[in-house]
Amino acid sequence: MNNNIAEKISKRYSDIGFEPIETSCDVLLFKNMFSVHCIFIVTNCKEVIERKDEYEDIFKSLYLSSDFSEDIYWNYYCIYIIKDDLDNTAFKRFKDNIEGNTKLARRFVFNENDIEFLPPLHLSVIKPTVAADSELWEKEWRDAIGSDLYEKLNSNPKSRIDELILEYLND
Repeated sequence: MNNNIAEKISKRYSDIGFEPIETSCDVLLFKNMFSVHCIFIVTNCKEVIERKDEYEDIFKSLYLSSDFSEDIYWNYYCIYIIKDDLDNTAFKRFKDNIEGNTKLARRFVFNENDIEFLPPLHLSVIKPTVAADSELWEKEWRDAIGSDLYEKLNSNPKSRIDELILEYLND
């Protein structure tokens, strides 16, 4: 069953220009020009709690393996796809708890019926009408943040992002 979900997610991500870094039946890793998405497919909320250390180790190794001096992947997403526990109070509490933890990444919890809402980006790419290539992503990103900030972010290491954004806002 995980393979079917993994295939749907892989298709969704590849249709909008993400490259697979690694895939298995329960862990999917994707990247595009600006972000890295680590997706865990799990049976229920209890499994996430039981395997929390394992998932965190996978994610941390991905995050810490980047070259901070040159890497522009400053948006890291840790996403859990839950197959059971759908639409109940415990699931909603669990979702709020996971998504409230912003250490190292933005975290999201979806049930398997919400795959259509992946990737959880804040740009208008959630329901693309055509497959996007990297040039469209770049254009949309440049239009969203402005050419000056776009160029500054692309030409500097991600360790300076906070400083660059503050400089830009103070100009």
